[in-house]
Amino acid sequence: MRAVLQRTHASWTDAAVETVDAPAAEPGHIVIDVKAASLNFADLLMMEGKYQHKASLPYVPGRDAAGIVRAVGPCVQDFRSGDRVIAMLNYGAFAQQASAPAYACRRLPDDLPFEMAAACGTGIPTIVAALELRTRLQPGEWVLVSGAAGGMGSLAVSYVRQMGAHCAAIVSSAEKAALVRDLGAELVIRNDTLSDTKDGLRFALQQHGVGQMNAAIDFVGGDLFDMMLRCLAPEGRLLIVGFASGRIPTIPANYLLLKDIAVIGSSITRLFTDGSEPFNSLCDAAYAHLAAGRLRTAIDGRFDLKDFHAAARRLSDRRVMGKVILLPQR
Repeated sequence: MRAVLQRTHASWTDAAVETVDAPAAEPGHIVIDVKAASLNFADLLMMEGKYQHKASLPYVPGRDAAGIVRAVGPCVQDFRSGDRVIAMLNYGAFAQQASAPAYACRRLPDDLPFEMAAACGTGIPTIVAALELRTRLQPGEWVLVSGAAGGMGSLAVSYVRQMGAHCAAIVSSAEKAALVRDLGAELVIRNDTLSDTKDGLRFALQQHGVGQMNAAIDFVGGDLFDMMLRCLAPEGRLLIVGFASGRIPTIPANYLLLKDIAVIGSSITRLFTDGSEPFNSLCDAAYAHLAAGRLRTAIDGRFDLKDFHAAARRLSDRRVMGKVILLPQR
């Protein structure tokens, strides 16, 4: 089969599309004919050796694979050949076939396109865990979302609105502002126009008459994290999801005490491996909302596997609005 193969931990630019052996159906795993896969910043970080987990070289990168079950390994009871599924992997998605542990897969509604499912492969579990299980977001609360025009952020904006909460979105251009407004953001802040990297975001919210936030979900880290922390109301919760800016922020413990706020991490790996029934049910409900159009996300572009470098460059250059999708079967 054809696959993107990474042979170094130096740069994603070292990857090449090669012919490799197709995976076998190992115990506890299913093999998927991958119809669509999506790129995440985490994929690029792993390819550069900067992610918290390092894959053994050489390897096929890619976390999100949507497609049809080709084969079922021993000890798998919940899936059968022909099922439509989404898999969230550590790596292996950027190929015509992928092997996935059954616990990391969910069935898809029949009317949900594979491209849309792949766009939400990491996003739905991450956002469900962050907003439903960890933040316990309530209808009517205000939520601040960073990186709101990206693949994860755009889904978060829509999910916040689906929960009956209010969304304040942070973006970096007028084009991105228009996208998140269309997805339901009630307030949009352009962080590229903030001159004060300490209190600029807080002042911008005040100027719009919104005030402090009940919750925040941060995909970016760096200076934005620091500013978001200052925007929380007492008993506010800030969810750490990612560090797309490249700088992992530090948190002054005394500030949390004085402000009476919480900073929360969220691990979806644990929820998958533990087989959390509330988590799985919420994920299934989210895919149903996606299929029905009640939950939305944005797709930035679609690329053949051979055009991996062009797809990755678009993500790396931070030009994306929504998800970048690879189509391995083309």
